[in-house]
Amino acid sequence: MGTTPNYTNVPVVGSAVLNLGDVSRIAPVNVVTIFPSSTNGGSCERIVLTPLGTLTASVIRLFRYDGTTFHEYGSEITIPALTAANGTANPGITLEAYDNPNLFPIALPALWSLRATINDTQIGQEMSISSIAQSQTLAGAGPVSLNGSNVVAASATAIATAAAPVANAPMTLTSGPYVMTNPALLTLTSGSNVSTVSYQVTGRTAAGAIVSEAMTGPNANTVYSVNVYKAILSIVPTTSNAGTVSAGYSTVAGTAVLPLPTKIMISSGGNISAVNFTITGTNSSGTVQTEVLSGPNVNEVQSANSYTSVLTIAASAAVSTAVLVGNPPILSGISIQGEGGTY
Repeated sequence: MGTTPNYTNVPVVGSAVLNLGDVSRIAPVNVVTIFPSSTNGGSCERIVLTPLGTLTASVIRLFRYDGTTFHEYGSEITIPALTAANGTANPGITLEAYDNPNLFPIALPALWSLRATINDTQIGQEMSISSIAQSQTLAGAGPVSLNGSNVVAASATAIATAAAPVANAPMTLTSGPYVMTNPALLTLTSGSNVSTVSYQVTGRTAAGAIVSEAMTGPNANTVYSVNVYKAILSIVPTTSNAGTVSAGYSTVAGTAVLPLPTKIMISSGGNISAVNFTITGTNSSGTVQTEVLSGPNVNEVQSANSYTSVLTIAASAAVSTAVLVGNPPILSGISIQGEGGTY
C-alpha cells in the first residue's frame, strides 16, 4: 500500500450492530457484511467503528466470504474496555490503510464480501414502546402523531389558505415555494365535499428531488399525500368547485437521533392487523427509506428496516384501538462499516 489512501468509488455499507457473540472460526453465524460484493472485485481500505455505552474488552474478527465459505482474515481488531454511560457514544475508531499496512488493503476477489463478528455479547436493550408516538386512536387514514424532537404541529392552512378550486389555476401559496421545517405529508382540508376535484401536487423531497402526485379532494375532512415533502412548489386543481380547500401539513417529527440504527415497534392492545402502517424515515447513511408494516394483533410488530430518524408513520385506515410506536433503544454495542474502492 502506498502512502496515499485510495477511496475512489467508495461504497459505504450502512452501520450494522454486532449484538451476539460467535467464537467460531470455521462457520461463524452472527456476522454482518461491512463491505459489499463487487462484480469486479474490490479492496477495503478503511474500517470505521462506533462503540456505544459500557463495553468489555472485545475482539472483532474479519472474514472474507465467497458466498459459500468464510475465509478468516489474519488480523483481528481489539477494542479496549469502554466505560461511557449506556446510550452514550464513545469516540469513534477509524482504522485505515495509511496507518495500518498490516491490516490493509483487504483484497476481495470478484463477488466476495468482507464480513465481521464479535467474540462477546455486548448489546443491552430496554424497550420503549411510546418513545416515537404516544397512545392514540385515528379517526381515519392518515399519519400517526409523533412526539420525537423537532415536532412540528399540524397546520391546515400553512401552505395555502382556504379558496375555491378553479380548473387549472394554481392555489396561491403563502410563500413560493413553501419550505417546511421538517419533511411532512401535504394535507388538503375542507368543510365541503370537493372529492370530484383532483389536485396535482408538485414538490421536493428532503433530498431535493422533484416529485409529484394527484390527490383527490377532501369530503368534509382532511386527506393526506402519499409523498413526503420538504417543499411544495405548486398545487393545481383540475376542475372547479364551489367548496373551499386549504393546504397544510401533518404533524411530523424527526425523532431523537439514535447513536446506532434501530427497529421501529408498533404495539396495540387490540387487533389492528388489517391496517397497514407506512413508515418513512432515514437510515444510518441519511437516505430516506420507506416500508409498509401490518398492524399488530394484541402484540407488537417490528419493522424490517433500521432507522436513525422517523419522518412519518401513516395508517391506511382508521384505528379504533389505541396504537403506540416506539423502539428498542440500543444501550451498548458497536457499529462497524467498511470503506474502499473497486478494482
